[in-house]
Amino acid sequence: MMTRYPTLLTLGMVFISVLMSDVVSAKNDTAGDGMGIVLTDRLQTGQIFVAKWLGDRLGEPQLVGDVIEPGSQGSWVFGSSAVGTRIVLVTEQSEQDRKAFYYFDGMTGQREKVAEAPERTGISIALAPDLQRFAFLRLTTDQSRRELSVPDSRRSYDIMVYDPSAKQLRSLVNGRAAFSLSWSPDGKTLTYDTWDGFIESIDMATAKTVQLFQGREPSWAPDGQRLAFQSDETSVKIYNVGSKGSKEIHNRKDKVRYFMKQRIVGPIYWSPDGRYLSFQVERWTLAYGSQPTCVVLDVTSQKEFSYDGDGRLNCGPWVPVTR
Repeated sequence: MMTRYPTLLTLGMVFISVLMSDVVSAKNDTAGDGMGIVLTDRLQTGQIFVAKWLGDRLGEPQLVGDVIEPGSQGSWVFGSSAVGTRIVLVTEQSEQDRKAFYYFDGMTGQREKVAEAPERTGISIALAPDLQRFAFLRLTTDQSRRELSVPDSRRSYDIMVYDPSAKQLRSLVNGRAAFSLSWSPDGKTLTYDTWDGFIESIDMATAKTVQLFQGREPSWAPDGQRLAFQSDETSVKIYNVGSKGSKEIHNRKDKVRYFMKQRIVGPIYWSPDGRYLSFQVERWTLAYGSQPTCVVLDVTSQKEFSYDGDGRLNCGPWVPVTR
């Protein structure tokens, strides 16, 4: 009898070990399950990809669709923004000299041309939480620039809001905007950066504007209590609404080596669960020139994950994905 119990004990321990191994494996397999990042081709293919987030890396990008019109030779995809699976895009067909707006479903690839974009439309766009309205930038006229005393060295934009259901275009801010737009999660305010280096918010009901602090590329977290932004081209900070304080969570200055330069370009995107930020980094070297990289940053641990996509893909917003 004494020789039997160690055998049973050993078998039990092996069973528990295998069971725990399966649990850990399953946990790793489902890490980040249900969300991914939109990647758009920098070339004239008009292709839209989604790469699933696997918890410690991006999976292989999957082609979802494109925004090339019949008879067109190709299409550029400039700006993108998403709420849920709905993505709004700023595009331009290769044969045309004018941009257009598209809705695109990040899961099915279904596309819908919303409208031709007005002249002087920029590349930044932000989809409202109601999934209908979107804000975009339009280059300020020379006359308005003179009236607003915008320096020749700075580029300034007007903020426009379009409601496709009502076919209504509204001018919201004249000549103040610079790079990025971000709606608060409740849709009551729109936050943007300015040509003179500040971040401001405008109340959509009253049109009252509040200047927050210096910075650029603002991006609201899903909880509405945190606002990510760049303090300069190498640094990312998070502003806490409750404490009214900012904390740096990422800086690329220490990643510069020899003749290599790195800078953060374009919008900052939050993951749907508020755990991660993603943004594009341009690495420049004498040997290879400019190389874009999509960076995912864990907000809590500040751990960084990178995906270069062979230098072809632009980093876009997060969307839900299936297994």
